[in-house]
Amino acid sequence: MVLLLWPSAARAEGLSRFGVGPCSGSSGAVRVDDVPLVFSTQVFPQLETGGVAASSAREQAEFLLSRVESALGEGAASRIVKWNFCVTSDEAATEVRGVLDQRYAGSERGAVSFVVGQLPRAGAHVALDVVAVDAGTGSARLDRREHESLQKLSLNPGNPPLCRVMPGSLVFVAGQAEAGNSIAEATRSTLRSLDATLQHLGLSFADVISVRSFVSPMDQAEAAVAEIQKIHRGPQSVVEWLAPGTIEIELLAVSPGPALEPAERVEYITPPGMQASAVFSRVSRTHGPSLIFVSGLYGTSERSGGEEVPQIFANLEQLLKPAGGNLRNLAKATYYVSTDDSSARLNELRPKYYDPQRPPAASKAVVRGTGVPGKTVTLDMIAVPAPRE
Repeated sequence: MVLLLWPSAARAEGLSRFGVGPCSGSSGAVRVDDVPLVFSTQVFPQLETGGVAASSAREQAEFLLSRVESALGEGAASRIVKWNFCVTSDEAATEVRGVLDQRYAGSERGAVSFVVGQLPRAGAHVALDVVAVDAGTGSARLDRREHESLQKLSLNPGNPPLCRVMPGSLVFVAGQAEAGNSIAEATRSTLRSLDATLQHLGLSFADVISVRSFVSPMDQAEAAVAEIQKIHRGPQSVVEWLAPGTIEIELLAVSPGPALEPAERVEYITPPGMQASAVFSRVSRTHGPSLIFVSGLYGTSERSGGEEVPQIFANLEQLLKPAGGNLRNLAKATYYVSTDDSSARLNELRPKYYDPQRPPAASKAVVRGTGVPGKTVTLDMIAVPAPRE
């Protein structure tokens, strides 16, 4: 679980890797500078004829990684910035890590995160979405790309599975949730709330890159995806959280205009009608062409989940520093917790680490597991480099 904090010598196409992520052997943090990125939809190991491509998590991971690399084009393995895995058990996560060890050298591996939960495909043990440096050409700020074979692996096959984004300001909208008599109705209500947030920012769903939903029960996930698909043409992902009969939705969008270099690289926004918090922002907007993606972090304590939290934040600070970041310039946080102890400790300690005027946009989900046996909390973070003094 110890983090090694040297910058990797490997650097390609505006991409720098730092340290070694806990429990993964992948990069602890990956910084991208002034390069186009491509965000994928979440894909599942499903066959066009029905059923799944393989029975084991290892084989399913191999299947998905091969399909995603093919869609991203030549040299994709060295350009992947972040892998986001949803798996059905900690044991499945261990199998996926074994696949990563076999396929990619340590100097070529991006950041990686895991969360455990049910998947909306019978027999599937692994789902995956990625962020990568794009090797294609084009000048459009946002370019949605069709890819037939990848679309067939998604929950929304009618939508483009890839979204290419040029460097510039991004908007992270924290998870929002509205009530409804069904998941479909709650999704529609939440989308209206999100649309109001986007309008306050001078944006619309046409500016949205990707949508992530936290859903329960998972047999209603496709109903939620179908509602979102009516107004968002692009990548989607779903994660099970343990809040039955509810959905929370977060967004990533582009902000128009050129990349700016103001005194502060992240702007924290509270839309009208929403209450500001000292531990999370409703919206964050980045300025500048650089981002830092951090691997899912775990504590080293074996005694209690509550003890893991300060260890995670200490590791986060250590990883951000060589990449040029710090806790005052976090853009997005996703917290996965599997016990009340970890959840309460996370709530208690966040004010200690965050400037109350500058907490990241965040979503917090109670989940079945974090991808490592015995670990009850993991953090998945995105930051920007701090301004030079």
